[in-house]
Amino acid sequence: MRLLAPLKSLAGIAVLICALFGTLGTGAFAQPQIAGGFVGGVEIRQSGGPMAVYSPYCATRKTETVQTLASGIHITRKSESHECRDSQGRTRHETFLPNVPGEQSGTPTLINIFDPVERVNYTLETRSHIAHRMPFPQMVPPKPPNPSIPPKPAPSTPNDALRPQMTTEPLESQTVEGILVDGKRITTTFPAGFQGSDGPITILEERWVSKELGGVIVLLKRSDPRNGDTTEQLTDIDRSEPDPALFRVPADYTIKENESAR
Repeated sequence: MRLLAPLKSLAGIAVLICALFGTLGTGAFAQPQIAGGFVGGVEIRQSGGPMAVYSPYCATRKTETVQTLASGIHITRKSESHECRDSQGRTRHETFLPNVPGEQSGTPTLINIFDPVERVNYTLETRSHIAHRMPFPQMVPPKPPNPSIPPKPAPSTPNDALRPQMTTEPLESQTVEGILVDGKRITTTFPAGFQGSDGPITILEERWVSKELGGVIVLLKRSDPRNGDTTEQLTDIDRSEPDPALFRVPADYTIKENESAR
C-alpha cells in the first residue's frame, strides 16, 4: 500500500490512521475479508465468503491513564469516545478532543464511518462539515510459495537482541457491564538496552473480550512503567439496532475524495 502524502489537518491525521489501519479495518470494528488485529477496541478477524451478521450495539468507551511521578505526584488523563455497529458490520466512531487540557469537548471533533457494505470509509470534520471519502484499497492475494525454491532465512540484525519477549495466559471469564467476557493477560518484557534502559522493562496488559459482541474489547487494563496505568472500559451498552442514519454522511456535509488512498 502506498504511503499517503503529508496531511496537515485533523482529518488528515484521521485519514492517515484509516489508511494504515483501514486495510485492517480506527475507527474500525470486526468485519469480513480484512486482515486481523486490534483497532479501536475491536478485534479484527480475517474471514471470507458472504457478509457476516454482527451483534449491533452502541456504547461509550472511557479511558483513564494515571501516571505517577518520582515525587509521588499523580497526573490523570481522561478521554471518551462513542461507538456504534449495526448488524451489517457498519460502524461509527466519534472522537472527542479536549478544548483545553483536561476539558473534553461536548461535541465530537471527528467522526469515522466505516462501511464494509459499500466498501468505503468516511472521516467527518464536524467543525468544517467536510467528509473525506476513502474507498477500500483493492486487496491482491499473495502468490503461493514455489516449493522448488527453499525459503531464505530472515537475516539477523543488531536489534535482534532487543526484541521483546511475550507470554500470554488465559484468565477466568467474568461479567463486565452485564456482558460475559473472556480474558487473557499479556506480559511483554523488553530487555536492558531498549530505548537506552539499564534494565528490563515489563508491560502488563489484561484484555477482556466479548464473544457476544463479536470480539469487542469491553475492558482493557495496561500497566506500563514508562506511561503509567491505563484503564479502558465500554459503558452504557445499548444492544438495540442503531439508527441507519448514523452510518450515512449528513446532507449538509461536503464530500471530498481521497484519491491517494486508492
